[in-house]
Amino acid sequence: TTPSTGVAAAVFTINPGDLTVTAGNIIGGGNCTITGVTTTGTLAAGNTVVTGTLGVTSDVTVGGNLTITGDVAITGDFDLTNAAATTITSTDNAAGAINFTCNGGAAETFLIRALQGTGAGALTLTAAAGGVAIHAARAAANAIDLTATDAAGGITLTSGTGGFTVAATNGAIDIASG
Repeated sequence: TTPSTGVAAAVFTINPGDLTVTAGNIIGGGNCTITGVTTTGTLAAGNTVVTGTLGVTSDVTVGGNLTITGDVAITGDFDLTNAAATTITSTDNAAGAINFTCNGGAAETFLIRALQGTGAGALTLTAAAGGVAIHAARAAANAIDLTATDAAGGITLTSGTGGFTVAATNGAIDIASG
């Protein structure tokens, strides 16, 4: 039934071919299966299954949960904004279970920022059961740079009974103060 009139809606199948809605919304109650659709209006249904490619040419708002099975390819900017906590979880038991990659060229940068946190743990990197490895392939004295930028800022390195090792292969180790 249509939401505005309560009259039974027509059931139709278009295969193959295109369905173009130039004004208004595509609304389906219950289950709605769509194959190869480009939408410029609103696509709403109880359960919507898209098989093939869904092309979206305007904003998308999800009012509930969004479940994606398979790959998602995004061309252009992708902004994920949330007024509450945002969690990305993988249940894949493999190396690279979550992988963020930049591949735009030599001038690219990858930024992780906490813009307003002022506490000691404003940005925390935690491995709950394993270690943390930081690798840099740059051939320079500052390949890895830890800097506390505030004039009164400091850096604390703390280790357990395993100790703390500083090693340089054929290079200098400098510690300066004052």
